[in-house]
Amino acid sequence: MIVADKPEKADGAIDLDRTRTSLITRLAAGGDEAGWQLFFDIYWKLIYLFALKSGLSPVEAEDVALETIAEAARTIGAYSKEKGTFRTWLFKLTRWRIRDEFRKRKRLYPKGFEDAASDFAKGSEEIPDPVCELEERWNSEFEMNLLEQAIDRVKRQVDSKRFQIFDLNVRKQWPPARIARLLKVSRARIYVEKHRIGLLIQRELVRLRKKYV
Repeated sequence: MIVADKPEKADGAIDLDRTRTSLITRLAAGGDEAGWQLFFDIYWKLIYLFALKSGLSPVEAEDVALETIAEAARTIGAYSKEKGTFRTWLFKLTRWRIRDEFRKRKRLYPKGFEDAASDFAKGSEEIPDPVCELEERWNSEFEMNLLEQAIDRVKRQVDSKRFQIFDLNVRKQWPPARIARLLKVSRARIYVEKHRIGLLIQRELVRLRKKYV
């Protein structure tokens, strides 16, 4: 199993730059269809949305997501911690596929076909530089993707009304009085569910970071 060299910082937070995942070991061994489905579920949306925000069309972004995951399947056996963090490795694969899509666009729509190319999402022919800024955006999207995964998993684990209370209060920022009237619950329960569901999400987020980052 691949584990973090030092999984926690002094303050107890997970050190994402040093974490490793048992999933990588499973996938590198080959023949793990369930593992690849899990990999797809966790990272497909992240890659797709990142490609969209880089200036690609939805169809192009979908191609990037599928091709990146296919490339990961072919090369994950060569991945090692000496080559950097897993998130950086996946970022490089994604960036290469995005560049390929921009180059493909240029070949399909050379000068004289600007009108046809205008149907695509606006974007430069190459991914914006410097790379460090792009990687910062990737890291931010990576964290948001993990949080969404954690929230979705907790949502499927708890009673729907409990999650609705949390969702309205924390995510939609409704005032407690409005939630109490709508769902016919006390303000005390709203505060309790906010704490309890929030704690479950934090625990799930830590679990995801340890296993899949």
